[in-house]
Amino acid sequence: MSGTEAALFGLLFTICACRSESARRFEGEVHAIGLRIDTLRNAPNEAKPELLGALSATACQSAPVCELKRTCVDAYTRHLAAVASIARARALLAEPDGGTSAALEAAGDLAKADLGLAQSKEQSERCASLQGELRRKARGDR
Repeated sequence: MSGTEAALFGLLFTICACRSESARRFEGEVHAIGLRIDTLRNAPNEAKPELLGALSATACQSAPVCELKRTCVDAYTRHLAAVASIARARALLAEPDGGTSAALEAAGDLAKADLGLAQSKEQSERCASLQGELRRKARGDR
């Protein structure tokens, strides 16, 4: 092998090694965020606030992973707001002295929850879709 061929081989090897390191870093980032998302998705509602905080606090470097994180955080933030609205409506309706004003407030909370759950469902589906795309990309399936 000539000196030029050896230099080209060395350069090619270096480029491939850097790409592999970059790919491994991306795969690790996708895995870390994905694990937090899966844990949040599968948790009961009572555990979701803490898990949402953990997902929000997880750092991301690559734009696609940050987009995934942002989409999922938005979805579960809306979900938890809707769950809180439902709980508030239940509490209002459970008050014996609540009367008409409590019933009206509860109806407003339930309407807000219904809209929030619909938006959350749409965003959660987008979250799952993005997560699948990034997992395939990280594995090299593209």
